[in-house]
Amino acid sequence: MAPDSTTKFEYGNYSISANDLDSCIATLPIGLVGQEQLLYALYEVLNFPGWFGFNWNALYDCLRDFSWIEKNKIILIHKEFPKLSNKDMKIYLDILSNSINDWRSDDKHEFKVIFPVHTRNNIEAIWNKS
Repeated sequence: MAPDSTTKFEYGNYSISANDLDSCIATLPIGLVGQEQLLYALYEVLNFPGWFGFNWNALYDCLRDFSWIEKNKIILIHKEFPKLSNKDMKIYLDILSNSINDWRSDDKHEFKVIFPVHTRNNIEAIWNKS
């Protein structure tokens, strides 16, 4: 069964509020094409540690750690849908979704992922192909 993306991700243009002053806000650049560019951009904006292996497993490990980030709330903003193959996009979305769920039961960090509104149908279509 496909994850319910409506409860995993937020959709819209994100504006920083007073509640986010103690948050780590990471915004991915536009124009990301392929797994390599996406992973490098995530490494940069989330300040991943040197042991990051630039692969999907390492991404999941880092998104489940965040020990190098002192702030409790981590917000990952996508200004556009990264250009990935459907297979890679499914893997990426699954990693994000699982990471969000894992942090929900933990009080150390809160992980929030935001996509533009117009990507919602694409995300749900990718999950529904599972």
